[in-house]
Amino acid sequence: MIYLVHFHPESNVRTPQTVHVLPGTRLTVAAAEAGFLLRTDCGGAGTCGKCKLRVNGNEQLACQITVENHLDVTIPETALRHNEKTVVVQTESFLDNEQHEIIKRVGHRFGVAVDIGTTTLAAELHDFSNPNTVWAVFRANPQRNYGDDVITRIQKVIEEPAFLATLQGLIVDAVNGMLAELVEKAGIAVTDISLVSVAGNTVMEHLFLGIDPSPLGFAPFIAPISEFPVCSGHDIGLNIAPNGIVETFPIFGGFVGGDIVAGVLATAIHKKSREQLEENPKKSEKNQEPSEKKRNDSPPKEPRSFFLIDIGTNGELVLCYNGEIDTAATAAGPAFEGGRIEYGMLAVPGAIDRVKLQIKEPNGTGVPTAPTGELIVSTIGNQPPKGLCGSGLIDAVSELLRHGLIKPNGQFHVKADSPFLQYWRITGDKPSFVLASDEVSGLGEAILLTQRDIRQLQLATGAIRAGIQLLLRQHGLQPSHIETFYVGGGFGSFIRPEAAQRIGLLPSEVPLEWIRFCGNTSLAGARLSLLDSRYRDESLRLSQHARHIELASLPDFANVYADAMLFEKAQTPE
Repeated sequence: MIYLVHFHPESNVRTPQTVHVLPGTRLTVAAAEAGFLLRTDCGGAGTCGKCKLRVNGNEQLACQITVENHLDVTIPETALRHNEKTVVVQTESFLDNEQHEIIKRVGHRFGVAVDIGTTTLAAELHDFSNPNTVWAVFRANPQRNYGDDVITRIQKVIEEPAFLATLQGLIVDAVNGMLAELVEKAGIAVTDISLVSVAGNTVMEHLFLGIDPSPLGFAPFIAPISEFPVCSGHDIGLNIAPNGIVETFPIFGGFVGGDIVAGVLATAIHKKSREQLEENPKKSEKNQEPSEKKRNDSPPKEPRSFFLIDIGTNGELVLCYNGEIDTAATAAGPAFEGGRIEYGMLAVPGAIDRVKLQIKEPNGTGVPTAPTGELIVSTIGNQPPKGLCGSGLIDAVSELLRHGLIKPNGQFHVKADSPFLQYWRITGDKPSFVLASDEVSGLGEAILLTQRDIRQLQLATGAIRAGIQLLLRQHGLQPSHIETFYVGGGFGSFIRPEAAQRIGLLPSEVPLEWIRFCGNTSLAGARLSLLDSRYRDESLRLSQHARHIELASLPDFANVYADAMLFEKAQTPE
């Protein structure tokens, strides 16, 4: 028996499609066959609610339906992935003044640096004979159809071991697609590529190489492999030269992966820490003889540390202090990339990326009038708003905090005399804040910021903030001791530092001029390793030297995390 499934998109831009499927076919699969990629941020667990459709007139979740008869399906815009090939990804890094010395590799003409992220992928093609010639491409990670976080993907493999091959195939096919785009831009053949340098988080590197990541799904979260041997590109399915090789970055430990090792290379914070140690011998007294301590009577410098954070689904942290390297990972979740947010989406055209609230004072006509509030939003590509990406979420919550519209505990604070009263919408007893009205929204319905969205952001920021505090505590340090705070990852380049500090994502004790947004440090590190084999060797030494700390095993983790979820810089409501 074959069933017909008729798909009718609400948008006039897309045309209706009909597919023939076998009984038992998941409706999300049938939609994909018809050319409609649905949002399944929860990996099909039925918890995110993003794939909600009208099936034969009834609202249902596509991921929970199998086709058992003929169906007539209406697809709202909110259920679709919006052209994620145009997702805004920061492929550049802003570390040129680090002045890394490059001794060009020999034996290769063209090579590719690849950053494999949970949500997005980026790649650069380099011509070794002309270091100034670079081509770049990026795209969404196709594994997102099976979950917007790595834990969900690990669970899929645990439940169905054969699914590992599916996940590997998806990522390898995506990389091959990027390679094809790159060589077309450069006017060469894929067989001209003889070297690929890959950096990614722990789980993505394992999946890319076809290695079972299941041990990371159970405490104590130990990765099966921490140093990946050089392998043949053809062995894993890459379309490169027959003798082409793939070098994958080692990991620090647990969920702190090769992308963070690459980030340390790119920022050189380990070198800065060692240089400062040499400048301040007082710090290393425990390694000195008593006579040497006496001779060192110059006043010690204020102790400083260097911090690197990669803000994303997994918040990875690195602290370099006193010549030591400490690393940790936090389960930030997908909120920063639009996941589990009611109207959340990736940073694609139409996503709200900036939010500003301002009060317009009375016009001075002599007639007593109350001040009125004004909401200003901008979207990527200046298109009608279709949702809220991570930077827009941070901006929105920061602005609500600034005007006392959110309490320190995260609850909305609706006041009858608020100048922003017109932007509140109350459904039952649940308030939400209107970021785009029905009239201006690109969805045909209002885009709202909900109380649940605030909670998701609190969980994400609290995890990262707690991680920063706990790492510093290992050395008796405070945030004010941080010499330079590096923010890596493509997402970090799009957030306003003052907004990030107001919500507690970045320490407010660190002056803004000490915070450096570095762009895609993972790709920058992969580039260094691609161009100069010494950086490949250095990455191996870094991974062996670092100490990985499981934050959840620390006795004060729960209390620190609970406190970190509060918005300390909220304006106290009257």
